[in-house]
Amino acid sequence: MSVSTQLLVRFIRVSLIFCALAMAAGPARSQLVTFSKQDLVDYSAQSPFERFPDGRPRVPDNLLQQARELSSEEVWAVLQEKRFQQSVRRRLPHPPSR
Repeated sequence: MSVSTQLLVRFIRVSLIFCALAMAAGPARSQLVTFSKQDLVDYSAQSPFERFPDGRPRVPDNLLQQARELSSEEVWAVLQEKRFQQSVRRRLPHPPSR
């Protein structure tokens, strides 16, 4: 291989690595939010269960198994019944009036 071909191959490799890292940066950034122990306790204050040392509620295994067996439709039905229809709100612009 000539020197110019080697340089081109090296440039392409570096470019591909840079693109892969740039694409991975978005998802990695979204996982930096964590709750402190006190935040977990405050957020789940109504939980009747014991707690792990880091503050998370210790939910019994039988309840976790029941939750795993639910379909997404069953989960959404409960959320809508509890009035969580729009738990994520986006401010979208109104279409122009004619």
